[in-house]
Amino acid sequence: MRPNRAHRGSPLGRSDYQGAHDLFDALDSTWSSWMRDIRLARARLIVPDGYLRSNGPGNGATFDADREIWQTLNIPPTETGAAGITLSQFAIRVAEHQQTAEAIVRQAVQGAGYSAQTFGLGDATAVTATEVVARERRSMITRDTKARYWSPAVADMLHVMLRLDRILGFSTVVAETRPHIQFGDAVSEDPQTTAQTLALLAQAEAASTDTKVRTLHPDWSDEQVQAEVDRIREESGTAVPDPITGAPAAAPAPAAPDDAELPFAA
Repeated sequence: MRPNRAHRGSPLGRSDYQGAHDLFDALDSTWSSWMRDIRLARARLIVPDGYLRSNGPGNGATFDADREIWQTLNIPPTETGAAGITLSQFAIRVAEHQQTAEAIVRQAVQGAGYSAQTFGLGDATAVTATEVVARERRSMITRDTKARYWSPAVADMLHVMLRLDRILGFSTVVAETRPHIQFGDAVSEDPQTTAQTLALLAQAEAASTDTKVRTLHPDWSDEQVQAEVDRIREESGTAVPDPITGAPAAAPAPAAPDDAELPFAA
C-alpha cells in the first residue's frame, strides 16, 4: 500500500505490518501472561511435616499420595486446620486474556486496512455474498487498491515473458500487445442468489440468453457460451430458421472488447 509512512517519497509502498509492531509486542506480552497463569495454576498440596516421609538425614522428605494409613501426628490439637491438607490452585484468567488478545489483533487488522471478519473475528454464521461484502468493506477496498498497484507490474512481467517465449521459440503467440490483467472476484456468489437474479431478469425480459449464460458461467470462453446458447434455443424451440434462406437463425456475435489486449486473468 502507499504511501510509505517511514519514507513518504518511496515508490515501493509499505508493508501491512508497518505501524503494528507495538501491537505485536503487546500481543506477545498478553500471551506470555496467559501462559504464566497456566503455569501458576498447577494444583499443589500444602501438608504438615508429619505427612512427609523422611528419606534420612540430608535426603529430605517425600509425600506419598497413595498412602491410606497415617500414624499419629505431632500437631497441637488447638491449631486450626493444622492436621488437614490444603489445596493450592490459582484461577486462570482465560476470559480476560482472550478478550485482550482479540482486541489487540482487531486493532492491528484494522490498522492494516482490513476488516476483522476477514480474519475470523466476529460472527461465524452463514451469510450471503452481499452481506460478506458489506461486512468486509475495508478488506475489499484494500484489495481493490492493491490490485490497481499490482496490475501494471504484473502486465509488464507477463509481456516480457511472452516476448521471451516467442524469441526463444517456445511459443508462436504474437506478444506485441501488452496483456490485460483482471483480478477475479473475492467473494463467490451463492448459486441460489444467482439463479433468483437470472429468473428476475428473464421475467423482466431485461437480459438475453447470451448474457444470462455469461453471468452464470463467467469463466467460459465465447465458443462454450455460444454452444450453450444454441442448446438452450433448441430445447426451448426458439431457434427459428430464416424464412428466406431456410437456414437456422444465426446467433448474434458477441460484442468485441474495446481493446485487443490478450485475456490474462490473475
